[in-house]
Amino acid sequence: MLAFHEAHSPTAPTPFSCQFHTILLSVSTFPPLGLYLLISPLIPLQSCFRPCTFSAMANLVTSLCCVVLAAVVVAYPRNADRIQYGRIGSDVTMQCGSLDNDASVSWKMNGTYVKAQHSLEGPRLILTNVSLNHTGLYTCFQKQDDDKHEAIFLQIGIPPLEPTITCRSNTYPQGFYCSWHQQHSTYINTTFDVEVQHNQRLLEVKKDLFHKNRCHVRFPEVFSSFPYKVNVTAINALGKASATKTFEESSIVKPDPPERVTATPIRFNPRRLEVSWHSPATWPDIDNFPLKYFLRYRPLIREQWQHVELSDTTSHNITDAYAGKEYIIQVAAKDTEIGTWSDWSVAVHATPWIEEPVPVVSTTEVEFHTGIMTAVNFTCYTLHEAASENLDELTDTVTSYISFCEDVCVPTKTFCTYNNNKPWFTPKIQHLLKAKEDAYRSGDRALYKQARNTLTREIKAAKKIYSQKLKERLSANDPASVWRGLREITSYRCPPPPVEANKDLADELNTFYCRFETDRLSPLTHPSPETLFQTLTPNTPLTPPPSPSPTQTQ
Repeated sequence: MLAFHEAHSPTAPTPFSCQFHTILLSVSTFPPLGLYLLISPLIPLQSCFRPCTFSAMANLVTSLCCVVLAAVVVAYPRNADRIQYGRIGSDVTMQCGSLDNDASVSWKMNGTYVKAQHSLEGPRLILTNVSLNHTGLYTCFQKQDDDKHEAIFLQIGIPPLEPTITCRSNTYPQGFYCSWHQQHSTYINTTFDVEVQHNQRLLEVKKDLFHKNRCHVRFPEVFSSFPYKVNVTAINALGKASATKTFEESSIVKPDPPERVTATPIRFNPRRLEVSWHSPATWPDIDNFPLKYFLRYRPLIREQWQHVELSDTTSHNITDAYAGKEYIIQVAAKDTEIGTWSDWSVAVHATPWIEEPVPVVSTTEVEFHTGIMTAVNFTCYTLHEAASENLDELTDTVTSYISFCEDVCVPTKTFCTYNNNKPWFTPKIQHLLKAKEDAYRSGDRALYKQARNTLTREIKAAKKIYSQKLKERLSANDPASVWRGLREITSYRCPPPPVEANKDLADELNTFYCRFETDRLSPLTHPSPETLFQTLTPNTPLTPPPSPSPTQTQ
């Protein structure tokens, strides 16, 4: 069980002398160890912040160390007599108590005999080129009595590197905070001493309650020209390293992003969006220290942003939006005089106002049928007969007229199909393909890239859906669906039947069609309304021509 306790010196803290304590341990490193919980009384923070006297300041050389306590995780074996530290990659020597050099001892690690590469020199165990796997509880035994003589808890790690320090004021002019971190874990308990200096004055530092390795400092004065100096020293059992950061007040002012950003369409304005937001809640005095804002927006189909810099207003109307296109909008904030821009706010999405389409009442099938009947019923077919010289020409004329009536009365829609279209090629992909071609012709590289990527994603999704459909067909207990799926996978097409070379059949067809040949037309009559849409039938049947003689056929 891991222990949580306040790490502090057993003696009372001196004025302005406190530390940050941190540790990073792997619980899986100590499964066989008996770990227990240690909870020590907390030292009141106010005891660290004592009045600073002139004599105390005189004892300080260049800087001020402020006391801040931090909770740490301490893993300590129950039966360990002492703790020893080793550096990764080095050799570690452990002494078994105060035994003589000629003593004969054996060593165990976490209850089992040491298996790692090692050597024994009397009561000493030497581990070579240690790594994190060597961390554990080592016990030594005298061979003659096999009684435990000493238990040593070995922790392997590395010395600390120079910490990285970052300072920022998001509550100007109240104060600022500084945070620090190690670029790499040290694997052992590491403490941080924090020193702050401004114009040879001691500044009170408070630890952040929610973030480790962070402290808060109040500005002693506003618009100061003296720089601030923050020194952080990382210390552990294997060494120490420090880093210093010097900055001016104006360089660290950076507000938090604006909050509650909203974008709404404006009715009857298809190219406008109304954007509004609130100043960050952490900015304490918006009246005396106003903020200015930076707005950026773009349609989802493009990658280039459009920017607008605004004064202290918290709203703006976008007037150049694309009609019907979804937009992404963000806002940043900055003090009007000093500092840098904040991070961008959470992105919001909005689409300009779109006029609702007027519903179109479609013509029903009955109305189509009635229109065709009316057109055909009031047609004078005598004109067609007079203009035709034979039956074939009359047939072509009548059928062409009926097709003309269909085109006038029945709405049509043209669909383009291609023989090489894949079975997963959907109408949506066809639409995206056209959009990509239009973007290419426009010369806009960003728009073309966006359209190309969208088309690629849709093709992948369509192929996946089609593949799943084929799997379902093949797994179904339906032979017809299985064979249909196999034909689709293999693109199998039934071969056309072979042409039959039959001369007698050709002669029969010639004889059948030649009997309609005649020099004149027999009189025809108009069809009655009751026989509309039926084949035209003459009152006097046409006299078929005499059958050709064998001589004529030849």
